Amino acid sequence: MAPSIKSRHVAVIRAGAAGLVAARELRREGHSVVVFERQKETSHSWSDPANPEFRGGSRVTRRGSPSPGYHVRLSPLPFPMFELQSKWIAGVLSRRIMLPSKEDMLMEIETLYARLEGEGVPKRYTHSLGINHFEYNDWLASEYGCSGTEEYRKEMFLMSFMRKMENPETYRDEWEDHHHLVAQANHDFSLYIVK
Repeated sequence: MAPSIKSRHVAVIRAGAAGLVAARELRREGHSVVVFERQKETSHSWSDPANPEFRGGSRVTRRGSPSPGYHVRLSPLPFPMFELQSKWIAGVLSRRIMLPSKEDMLMEIETLYARLEGEGVPKRYTHSLGINHFEYNDWLASEYGCSGTEEYRKEMFLMSFMRKMENPETYRDEWEDHHHLVAQANHDFSLYIVK
């Protein structure tokens, strides 16, 4: 039997993309959320389709979501991770997801540090997931109970990454023999289009 969910008062520090996604997921779980941002504007910009000249800070409603018509302009890569992390944190705070014991967490950290040291990676880079971000996202998804990243998306990312290294100016324009990935993406997107 799942433990009862207790609403908590949660403070989210920084109103960047990850902070706003975390606040949204925590509210969905029934927690009371306050977002703190010391800057007058958030670290990303929003554009107004009705006014192409507008390039200001985020406009956030009292509910904590962007105003209608304002769109975030950031790289899409971290957003699935932010959403999964936020869902995981909300699940932990709601006690639907249990944390490992303190001893298990310390052992995991020691194992990570030993692996990084063996690879010659300084400890200051422990936060850098590199290509392993898909493995991390899939772990978060399994903990939360949802599906991980589709294989075609991983292939598209890796292919784009390699092409960007080889052809930084044209890597988005030419897909050569990778039409099967584009076809898979188009099929996946068609499932979400309401006709």
